Amino acid sequence: MKTFVLAENNRIEGFKATLPRKTKVVGWEAFAQSAVQTNDDSLWVTEGLETLTRAFNTLDETFYKQQNELRRHVKLCLIADAPIEIRRWLEALFKDAIIISQESSLPLEQLLEVLNGKNPERYIIGGQVDEMTHTVTLVRGDLNSIVVPLSTFRPSGDGVKPDFSSFSIDDYGQTLKFGSYEASTDAVLYEFDPLYRRTRKAELAKKEKGFGASLRRLRLQKGLRQTDFPEIDAREIGRIERGEVKPRKSTIEKIASSLGVVPKEISTH
Repeated sequence: MKTFVLAENNRIEGFKATLPRKTKVVGWEAFAQSAVQTNDDSLWVTEGLETLTRAFNTLDETFYKQQNELRRHVKLCLIADAPIEIRRWLEALFKDAIIISQESSLPLEQLLEVLNGKNPERYIIGGQVDEMTHTVTLVRGDLNSIVVPLSTFRPSGDGVKPDFSSFSIDDYGQTLKFGSYEASTDAVLYEFDPLYRRTRKAELAKKEKGFGASLRRLRLQKGLRQTDFPEIDAREIGRIERGEVKPRKSTIEKIASSLGVVPKEISTH
């Protein structure tokens, strides 16, 4: 899929020379012709409502008579705080229209790297916290979304609590940040996307096998350290994870309790 950046005067200040090879910058005057004449699927990315508004102010009836082509081939990713009317308008025109708040999206350069990279579905490019429903909606690099409960992000082992009023994304979509609290994208997707979990498990199985490896993956996913098991010495947790000892049933039950899962679930990770 080709990626286009809709920008004023065909320029993105500061880093045009480092844009991914598959990405082309197009000025707003050329938007209509470029978008409609693209036979293959394409993705258009733009920052701010001003550039988008200028582009659409140049359009005439001819463009809107070809909107079936847009709905067939063209996706739009708008990085802006857009009102509901703009959202509905874009959703009606394009095959997909993803709108991400500027405060909670990857920087444009990182976002383009994810969109044009390998396995974009493994990374997060934007999202929005809804404290009314106690969830965060995360937009992945393939433009699909996943909803995650805020209860997932429990205080870390050193006591850092998530600040849900300050959400951002870092490290090319691999890290979710709530204030000074950080969570791994991999851990979140592993827990809430069964397809992602099966794929990652198959990959990890080539490297690590057994109860200990599963325990380690689940512990890291939950954000716990080996010292975060009150009834079990950290050295024993380490020996179990390294496969040096086989834990008793009572030990597994204590481990499961600290992890917040049933004992048989540990081996599934």
